[in-house]
Amino acid sequence: MKVRYIIADALKILGRSALASSLEECKDFTDEEQETVQTLLFCYNAVEDELSRNGFELVTEEQLSSVSGMFYFNKFSAPVLKILNVKVGGAEVAYTLFPLYIRVNSPFLTVTYSYPPEKKELDGKSSYGEEIGVRVFSYGVLAEYFLINGETSASQMWEERYRAEISRLKLKLHGTCVAARRWV
Repeated sequence: MKVRYIIADALKILGRSALASSLEECKDFTDEEQETVQTLLFCYNAVEDELSRNGFELVTEEQLSSVSGMFYFNKFSAPVLKILNVKVGGAEVAYTLFPLYIRVNSPFLTVTYSYPPEKKELDGKSSYGEEIGVRVFSYGVLAEYFLINGETSASQMWEERYRAEISRLKLKLHGTCVAARRWV
């Protein structure tokens, strides 16, 4: 899913269909249109980052080696948000977490961790596949856009729609859940 089409969808919802068509067709923009598109791109990156930190983690697994048993985060292929597990020889092992590295009593390990998405440009692809639809991103982008522009009531409306879509999506992807203290 290309970022360009997500932003075009948000523009259509805003009533800016002509600008959305120009964006989809890769046409040139006026300065005002360019500013709008760049603001929406900034909002898209904020939404994608928020999703990665709140229930829709981007997860990777990689094998590393270190003679000292200290595995520095700057040697990982992506920035680390959260270590999910560490395995040596297929078995989960204990590790010690430090600000710059993790220590394991082994020179080899397989680590699974979550990471933040990279900053995207218009021609970039979303870090998420089709499981998170264009509409979720569009609602989040619009909530951020209106907040940036000082239109708090519009921002709140889009934020509510965004949160409702996220809740619906979590139920769809992760199964049912019981709200805290509601089962007592």
